[in-house]
Amino acid sequence: MRRKSICLTLCLLCVLIFCSAIAANADYNSTKTTLTDALNRVVTIKKPVQKVAFTGICLTDALKIAGAWDKIVAREIVVLNPGFYPDIDRIPASNTTKGSPYSLNFERLLELNADCFLTFKAPMKGFEEMAEKIQSHIPVVALNLFDRHTIKRNFEILGTIFGKTDKISEYISWYENVLKRILDKTSKLATEQKKRYFLKWSPGKVEKFTTMSNQFIGMTTINEIAGGINVAADLNAYGGWIQSIDPEWLTQQDIDIIICEDSISNGFGPDMVDSSIVSSYRQQLMQIPFLAECKAVKNNAVYMISPHFLYTPAFVISLAYLAKWFHPDLFLNFDPRSVHQEYLTRFIGTDIDLSKRGIFVYPGF
Repeated sequence: MRRKSICLTLCLLCVLIFCSAIAANADYNSTKTTLTDALNRVVTIKKPVQKVAFTGICLTDALKIAGAWDKIVAREIVVLNPGFYPDIDRIPASNTTKGSPYSLNFERLLELNADCFLTFKAPMKGFEEMAEKIQSHIPVVALNLFDRHTIKRNFEILGTIFGKTDKISEYISWYENVLKRILDKTSKLATEQKKRYFLKWSPGKVEKFTTMSNQFIGMTTINEIAGGINVAADLNAYGGWIQSIDPEWLTQQDIDIIICEDSISNGFGPDMVDSSIVSSYRQQLMQIPFLAECKAVKNNAVYMISPHFLYTPAFVISLAYLAKWFHPDLFLNFDPRSVHQEYLTRFIGTDIDLSKRGIFVYPGF
């Protein structure tokens, strides 16, 4: 009898150990989440995510919007204005070279023991090699936050990672409302009513003419939302980027509007109160000889806008400004600066008052 009792006790003990192991394993698995990123890669992340590293300027705004700024341990090497991003200059860089999001400081990332590494889907080589090198230590997630067709899904990925679904939903609802207000006007335009534009984009060299073809999703977004026609739509490009524009080709185009999105040193920024540097740059651009006969120059339709909007979720702000420039008669009661101010105050969490400081566009409204 005693022997049977011992056997029964041992059996019960084994059952308890087995059940405990299952429960422990279930609890362990419950701290994991699996997602599909912008490159259709299946990634598993342990939660909660307390420390995150990232590359890509687009992710700075996204992490602010997602309420995850306090979790950053390594960032994009480009130092952005601390007025928007508190203490960003004190956070070590993830990558080693400006313009190369996949050239990482691997040793630093491993030392920081990040729970997750975020980067963006870019038309350049290097992602696979980078991911292969670190993903056994740190999960790698690629996002696309500057494409209107994918922004909602990619912000939902951020919400899953950080558990901030309410903040994400609030932003997406606001973003979609802004787009709707613009599209309510521009969607009715006939092709001949749309403005033919040239987007100049260079690292602060007024004589340097580079642009984007319609291979870059940002250009088709401008076309569809703001009501424009990109004159460089069909030019050969690498990932959308056209490295050099032939001046003779440019003189042959019928251009209603020139949008200059050059990186101008000490020109744009939240702390700027004097627009003279941007104004002077614009004058230099308009005085380039081969632009003298351009319709846009003759009509004074040359507009300056901060490149900060190009690769970030703030592209919706640029669409508001562009729509007003392209079709002022349609947007008489539409104030893009108020849209911009709401974005800064409500989602970026800055106390910057655009009526007092901050140069992001020129001429203003």
